[in-house]
Amino acid sequence: GAWALLAALGACAPTQTDGTTGPESVRSFQSTRVAHPRGEAEAVTVNLTLSFWDTTITALDDADQLIEAAFDYLGEIVFDVTGTVEKEVFIAQDNKNQVYEGEEAGRWQIALSPDVTTRLAIEASLGALDADLSALDLEALDLDMSTGDATIRLPDRASGIALAFSGSLGDLDLTVPDGTPLSTDDPVKLSTGTTTLH
Repeated sequence: GAWALLAALGACAPTQTDGTTGPESVRSFQSTRVAHPRGEAEAVTVNLTLSFWDTTITALDDADQLIEAAFDYLGEIVFDVTGTVEKEVFIAQDNKNQVYEGEEAGRWQIALSPDVTTRLAIEASLGALDADLSALDLEALDLDMSTGDATIRLPDRASGIALAFSGSLGDLDLTVPDGTPLSTDDPVKLSTGTTTLH
């Protein structure tokens, strides 16, 4: 069944003279941790809309969990899991019109089960992404980058993984093991920046 966590700040944004709500400057963020059990799951699709802070993605050590994560955030974190045997996870941040002006940088840390077939769709923003997917049973990875940099390490196995990468200003460092075919003839499409393949 579905399970959702909504974590919200209670402050109200200022109202401008024309009646619209302007950005609210904040100098601190909130933090939360979430987890969802694996249950009967055999496959999962994970949809991540990342924050402007750095994000790490790794494999879980706990075989009973599907996902564990820790978030620093503004506004609201939406974490939703649906399905039973084939699950789908949605993670995003809604800033609620808040602008961060503090000195301390926040961070997202996400750990996924290595024991289920995983399809991963990531929409990245300003922060750097470090995704060590080498221990996951990865079936597909779709990364849409903005201005942040991404370091991706894929599983060391020869079976096909569907890969697609697109972006604008960020740099992509991708470790692709021998024998891992790409999903298309040209799966890496970056407007500027550099792509390094290993």
